Parts: sequence; structure tokens; C-alpha cells
Amino acid sequence: MLDMIELTWQFLIITVILLFGINIGLAIGYTRISRNEILLITLLYSILTVIVLTLAKIYINLLYGFINQFIPEILGIIGVLTIVSGIYTIIQWKKNKEGDYPLLSPAFLSSVICGMLGMVSTFILLCKGTPFSIELVLVLAGALFLVIMMFYLFSKVLQKAETPYLVVVSNYMILNGFYFFIAATFIPNIGTLSDLQMNPLTLNSSSSLFFLSIAGLGVLLLGVFLQNRKLQRQNSL
Repeated sequence: MLDMIELTWQFLIITVILLFGINIGLAIGYTRISRNEILLITLLYSILTVIVLTLAKIYINLLYGFINQFIPEILGIIGVLTIVSGIYTIIQWKKNKEGDYPLLSPAFLSSVICGMLGMVSTFILLCKGTPFSIELVLVLAGALFLVIMMFYLFSKVLQKAETPYLVVVSNYMILNGFYFFIAATFIPNIGTLSDLQMNPLTLNSSSSLFFLSIAGLGVLLLGVFLQNRKLQRQNSL
């Protein structure tokens, strides 16, 4: 049976993959690069994820103490950076009114960096004291690849909406940042729970969390849709 702290890290790593996968997919939706280049970049990022998570497991004894102590601060930094990037993106759009941006935009760079930092941090806390599972690493990287590509394709639909696309992306980034900021505020005191016995993570043990995350994603998309409808009504006035 899974303990509460392991459930917390399982849920958090799944939400990191979903939220920042969506972030990256939407961010590259307004770049000036081709679909083949985007596919290559996403594949390379997924491969980098496998490499970094593998190295994190190798050096887990060295990294665990620091991550365990400062995980609220790490999540808070991720949240603040994401919020600032979202605000900066919408300010730049108001100034330039451009329809696309170069790949190395703040929205893309912050999503890539914060997504990797969030995955590595939660992966280290989740896998402490458990055997290394390359299957788990590949599943996480594969899920990230699929989410990025799916929402890159979905971005083409959003670009046809009346609401400016960069406004939608910026609003999502700000909401995303607030999620991690709130998570940093309410996360349990890891120091008091670090002595609990943790069971090895298996794919079967995460099935319920997967469906819970999908439900959360549905609520998120509903929120984006309602926000778009609200902006459309405001623009029509």
C-alpha cells in the first residue's frame, strides 16, 4: 500500500509532465520553425530527460538531502519564473502585436528549464530507496513527448480563435505558475516524513493517479475554454 508522501510525489511528477508539456507545446506553437524541426527538438528534449533522470538516480544520495530540504523553495521558484514569463509574454505582445516569435522566447525557455527542474526534483524524492527503473524513466519521457506534440497540434486550433493566441498562452502560464506557487505553500513538511518506508514505484500503482491527472487536465482545459469565452465577450463589447 502506498504511503501519503509517495502519493504526493507521484501526483506531482505527473502534473509537472502534464502542465509543462502543455506549456512547451503551446509555446512552440507560435514559433517560426517548421513542424519537422519541432518534432526533432521535442525528441531531443525527451532524450535529454532520459539522460538527466538517469544521472539523477545515479547521484541520488548526493542530491536527495538538498532537494528534500528545499523542495518548497524549488517549487516556489518554478512558480514565480512561470508567472513572470507569462506576464512578460503578454507585455511583449501588447507592444509588438506580432503573430509569432523566435524559438528562444522567454515562454519556451522558462517552460523547458522549469519543466526539467520540476521533473528532476520530484523524481529524486520519489525514487529514493527504490531500485532504478529504466522503464519508469522511458514512460515519463515518452509521456512528455506525447503531451508536447499533442498540444503543439492543438495550438493550431487555438490560433484560429478570436482571442489572440499569445493572450491564451500567457494566461495559461500565469495559472500554471500559481499552481506551483500554491503547491510550494501547502506541500507537507518533508523533513518529518523522510523516515517513512517507501515502496517501489510500479506502473500499476500509478494507474489511479493517471486517471486523476486526466480528470484534472479536463478541468484545466474547461477553464481555458471558459476564459476564452469571457475574453471573446469582452472584445465584442
